Amino acid sequence: SLSPWRVVGWQAAVAFGAALVALLATGDAAVALSALYGGLVVLLPGALMARAATRDVTGVQPALGALSLLAFQALKLASTLFLL
Repeated sequence: SLSPWRVVGWQAAVAFGAALVALLATGDAAVALSALYGGLVVLLPGALMARAATRDVTGVQPALGALSLLAFQALKLASTLFLL
């Protein structure tokens, strides 16, 4: 099974790779930072959701676990909008 953290790791690698390609292609650090920031807009909320999906909910009532996951999803959406 594919771990959410592995996906987040790949997202980080792609974000840094895109920033490097942007820097090499244009020679402009501002373009590279823009590409990196675009990657972080995806990466940070994704990491937040990966944390929510992989945290231990042993002993928590199923309805409370589902509500918690919904709250994390709302927080992920809010963080994405904030970063944009």
